[in-house]
Order: sequence, then C-alpha cells, then structure tokens
Amino acid sequence: VLDAIVDGCYDYDDDDGEEDENENETTSSSVQRRLSISKAILTTEPRFDVRTKTSTVAELLSMGDATADGDGKKNKEVDKAVESNIKKKQKQLMDGCLSYLEEQILSCAIGSLEHQAL
Repeated sequence: VLDAIVDGCYDYDDDDGEEDENENETTSSSVQRRLSISKAILTTEPRFDVRTKTSTVAELLSMGDATADGDGKKNKEVDKAVESNIKKKQKQLMDGCLSYLEEQILSCAIGSLEHQAL
C-alpha cells in the first residue's frame, strides 16, 4: 500500500521539460502531493520510516535521479529541458521541506514558552 502511495505522487508525464502555465509561479502538483503526504505522516509519527522499517518518507522527500537508467547510470539522451525541469522540482521540494521544518521548530519553541509561562 505504501509503495502505491509513493508511486501515485510522481507525475511522470509532468517531466516533459515544458512548463505548464499554472506551474510557472507555483509548486507543481506532484511536489505539493509529496509534501502533503510527508507532512501528514511525519506529524503523526516523526520516526515513521524507522518504526515501519520502510523508506516511504525518504522516497517521498527525494526526487531520485530521474535522469538515470534502471542500473543507476546516467542516461546521456535525457533532454536538457527535462533535466532543468527535474532540478526545478527538486528545489521546490527542498524549499517546501525547509518551510515545514521551520514551522515545526517555531511551533515547538512557542509551545515551550507557553508551558514555561504557566
């Protein structure tokens, strides 16, 4: 089931190198889906992958090398536009992860301050 969730988060057709008009300024839908699912899992259980002995969250938060062949070797025939689009999505994903971590740190700090005030 977890593999199906992870696989459903990738827009393989979305990496054609062409920018969609709604993707110009906003995060792509596949990146948003992956961040949303990761946030939900990590909010419930921060050590999800360790507890379940899976790599679900790790896979959701990494783009992998979509320019590699199945054996991990670089595919030389990958179009530069496709590679550029993949890098753009990797940056969007990392920006989203950092924002989430900032929110979590601030939430913990505020909660600690409120507890001390009591």
